[in-house]
Amino acid sequence: MLPIVFLLSIFLTSCSAPALAQQSSNCGVAGASFTLCASKSSTQKSQEVTPAKTTLTKPKTLTKPNPPAAKTTTPAKAKKVVNPTSCQEIWNIKAASAGCSKPKAVKQTPKQSTPVKAVAAAKVAPQEAVTTIEDHASSVAPSPLAIWFPGGDLITGDVAQFEVLAPEQLASVEIFDEPASIRFVATSATWQIDSETFFGFRVSRVFSNAGNYQALAQVTYRVDYQLPGEQWVLGAGEITMESNPVVVRVIEPPRRTLLVG
Repeated sequence: MLPIVFLLSIFLTSCSAPALAQQSSNCGVAGASFTLCASKSSTQKSQEVTPAKTTLTKPKTLTKPNPPAAKTTTPAKAKKVVNPTSCQEIWNIKAASAGCSKPKAVKQTPKQSTPVKAVAAAKVAPQEAVTTIEDHASSVAPSPLAIWFPGGDLITGDVAQFEVLAPEQLASVEIFDEPASIRFVATSATWQIDSETFFGFRVSRVFSNAGNYQALAQVTYRVDYQLPGEQWVLGAGEITMESNPVVVRVIEPPRRTLLVG
């Protein structure tokens, strides 16, 4: 049996939207999670011997020999057959007889040759078998934290400062037992304060009327990843996360009592 040769090749697949659609619906962005997918293919090459073909060669045609001429009996010089008794003797003296036919010449059957088997050389055809396995790793984007200043009760007419904290997050994962990374980078923030919309990681607002107001931020993260031994791939997806709600209590300024004396 011939030896089997194994060749190993690795294909790590990009997690961009088109590539993920070809692999699995679980790859890429799903809610607050990003899943990194990769595949590894191994090619097994073997030598397979094709059985030799046996063919029959056409035998050579033998030339058919001419039948030998019938032998005639030569009479003795001094002796002449007066009363021939056999057809051969009658024909030997060149005397035809109505009741005696001419003897037939003995035919020789030509010798037939046996077909020769010809064996073709065996062919060696390489065979390939490709096996593909997949692995994946996931990480969840961080939840942004919304805060405001100065805190406590806010007097009408005063300025309230709102800020959303969304630091970069780097997640260490493994693909085929090798280190890989998924990174979440905050790129933009949108605030909904009462019925108004504000843009930016830090915004401010003045409340003219007393009451309770809610502020909520939404942060958009850019997803990057790095496969083992490869460069960073930027912008593989986007994830939007909501912050915790912030409630601001706005009150009227306290009344001052003036003493008139």
